[in-house]
Formats: sequence, C-alpha cells, structure tokens
Amino acid sequence: KAHGEGKRCQEPGCDKGAHATGRCRAHGGGRRCLETDCLKSAIYPGEHCFAHGGGRRCEVDGCEKQAQGAIRRCQAHGGGKRCEKKGCSKGAQASTTRCAAHGGGKRCQ
Repeated sequence: KAHGEGKRCQEPGCDKGAHATGRCRAHGGGRRCLETDCLKSAIYPGEHCFAHGGGRRCEVDGCEKQAQGAIRRCQAHGGGKRCEKKGCSKGAQASTTRCAAHGGGKRCQ
C-alpha cells in the first residue's frame, strides 16, 4: 500500500506490501499464471502472465509490447507517464516525473 500502510510481506527481510496470502508477488503472493509450470504473477485483466497472453497489448499495429496507462499504448508509442520538462516527449522513469536525461529515475547512493 502507499506510504507504508497495510500489511507487509511475511518473508524475512522483505518490506513490500502483502496480498491476501500474507506475501508480496515476488514471494508467492497474489494470483499466479494458470499456464502449466509457470510461476509468474497473473496480470490484470486475465489469469495469465504477460508471456502467456495476460495483460493488455499496445494498440499500435504490429506492436506486441505491454500497454502502459489509460491510452493503451506501450512506452515507445506514447503510453505511460511523460517527462514533465517542457518540450520533452520521453517517458518518465520509475516513480519520478522526468526522463533519465532530465534527472528522472533512481540514482546510486
């Protein structure tokens, strides 16, 4: 959950948010792909991981990438958050509001 609220994953050393099972997705929480022998998380909408047809695809003809955000396009075709710097149309990095060229993304500390 946002800002540290809610239950945490039961896995020792993990501080991610837990699903109903008491674990985060990385440690087995949430729905799993229904494909035989697949251990990946299922992506909404659907009951499969992205590799097995789950999630939404980019609406641009011939593009098989995952759609980002409400406009149903991948990052390369204008989906997801955009850099807030005036005149820049690149995608914003991680949880920031800017592209990598304009200071977005995570930095080593």
